Amino acid sequence: MERYRLIEQLGVGGMSVVWRAHDEVLGRPVAVKQLAAAADPRSHRRIQAEARAAARLSHPHIAAVFDFGHTAGGAPFVVMELVEGESLEERMIRSGGPLQVTEALRIAAQLGSALAAVHARGLVHHDVKPANVMLTTDGAKLVDFGISAIAGDDTDQLLGTPAYLAPERIRGIPPSAATDVYALGVVLYRMLAGALPWPGTTTEELLHAHRKLAPAPLPAPVSAALPEGVADALRRCLAKAPGNRPSAADLATVFTTLPATRRIAVRPGSAARLLHDITLGGSVKRRGTVAAAAVLVLGLGAAGAAAQDRDPVAAWTPASTPASTPAGPQTVTDPTSPPTGPATHAVSAPAADPAGGAAAGGPGGGPGGPGGPKDGKGKGKSKKSGG
Repeated sequence: MERYRLIEQLGVGGMSVVWRAHDEVLGRPVAVKQLAAAADPRSHRRIQAEARAAARLSHPHIAAVFDFGHTAGGAPFVVMELVEGESLEERMIRSGGPLQVTEALRIAAQLGSALAAVHARGLVHHDVKPANVMLTTDGAKLVDFGISAIAGDDTDQLLGTPAYLAPERIRGIPPSAATDVYALGVVLYRMLAGALPWPGTTTEELLHAHRKLAPAPLPAPVSAALPEGVADALRRCLAKAPGNRPSAADLATVFTTLPATRRIAVRPGSAARLLHDITLGGSVKRRGTVAAAAVLVLGLGAAGAAAQDRDPVAAWTPASTPASTPAGPQTVTDPTSPPTGPATHAVSAPAADPAGGAAAGGPGGGPGGPGGPKDGKGKGKSKKSGG
């Protein structure tokens, strides 16, 4: 690790520490993600394979991976592109409400293109969320592959950020490309509505919503401004069954070939349910620069797997909707037949801090953006890559 001079810590998670560093050989700033020394040699081999796979990704909307090695103490580390800019999470918090439709669709198209490249390599990002999207002068960049998965690799850990976690993951089904598409759908919904598609402020409430509740309708002014086809694409992204979701490549095509949208002004705060992400452990220092942790795939599944989540879905509507529809979520009883795929992994995480803090101690805590960032609730310092 002599080649890389560590300058300052950017993020800390249950599994890694990310540093701003300087490459003494090439003379450039980089991000160094140092993972805990794994006792199992197989873990070391897997991490190296994941780093190699991620390093082969070359895409204008994906942060790059430069190097891999081990410290003197045997801990694996990955050297990544250091991305300067503002995260999408910070952008949405700063706006105080929804983004303009044209901006939201442009970002979604770029993310769809990035994910299509990821999936074509047999990888799954597995933690797509606003805090893992950097907005630069060249467009959006997907960062932090810190808990991503190589297709076909398997693990017992349930990883990801609850607000963006696909229903099948909660049931213990391995992740696939459709897992990322679902998360992208949640991100797009939040960009358009200024809120998550469901109510909930704790991990348990959000996991229940993913499995049981249909997304709330978009605000009427936003729906009126959407080009034809967007609402349907968004609905399909948020399908409970992974096999019913479109591919990332299809989404990128849809969002880049849309007719011009009408620019509308949505009053900040009009979508009052701006819910900050709840992450499973870790903390982050935010300072305006985000280290792009673009690697390390904790393998969880075959890309393209389309296991069906057979849970019935209940609809919910915000209190501002007509009284003819229920004003709150309706729960339904789980079906008696067991789900297909592996047994469901139990999720045991304490209720989240009302201010948006991490649900410490949850499974797979740590990597979820800047080492388990609080997605916009960082303490004045803005850094993000983590793990």
